[in-house]
Amino acid sequence: LCAVFGGLYHLKRTADALIIKSDEGSKSQCVSIVSGNQRLATDNVIFGVGHALPQFLKNVPTQGISRGIFVTDRSILPSEKEALTLLQFPPVGGVGEPVTIIEVGPSTNACPAGLYVVHMTCKQQTSAKEDLQPVVAKLLSTDVDNYHQTRVSADTPTTHTQVGSNGEEGEFEKTPGVEQDLVKPQVLWCLYFNCLDTSSTDLSSNTPEKVYLCSGPELDLDFEFAVQQ
Repeated sequence: LCAVFGGLYHLKRTADALIIKSDEGSKSQCVSIVSGNQRLATDNVIFGVGHALPQFLKNVPTQGISRGIFVTDRSILPSEKEALTLLQFPPVGGVGEPVTIIEVGPSTNACPAGLYVVHMTCKQQTSAKEDLQPVVAKLLSTDVDNYHQTRVSADTPTTHTQVGSNGEEGEFEKTPGVEQDLVKPQVLWCLYFNCLDTSSTDLSSNTPEKVYLCSGPELDLDFEFAVQQ
């Protein structure tokens, strides 16, 4: 949208420093940025809270959101037609926080055919891995040596050989007429991390004039709050 309405992008360029003008009796003000060997005048500087200087974030909370990203070999909810899966998973055993789960497949161009990407998000209690582990254990298989099976409709048993992550071959017999799609999706890669939720924080109290910070992600699915900011 910026480009459509006449905005200019300067690629492969970073802001190395801010030039702040301080006048006695008034609030300091950003007048330009330093990028490489150039000083670029600017009317306003807008950037994400993740790039903010520490002195700009004195009132930011220390905890926020727990997130997990998983690449799996099958869908959580297999169906003939691939669909975007959205789940709101309640606390396991009544302990912890509700977890929002979004699964996207190859049709979204988020991954190659045969793979799926699962995003899990919840309010941070401890660490991302500890917060999400109960739901991960319910929905996904994290056993790297697990041999997973696929649906079989043949009339006679067949024996297949698969190679595990340890390089050893193993054989299993597929039973005729038995649905094997109930096997949990196997996690092929995962990443756990925590990020701050600054949606309820006054981000302007410690910034110079003409410098505007945008909040990072929050628990809502849309970006309406960021657009309003």
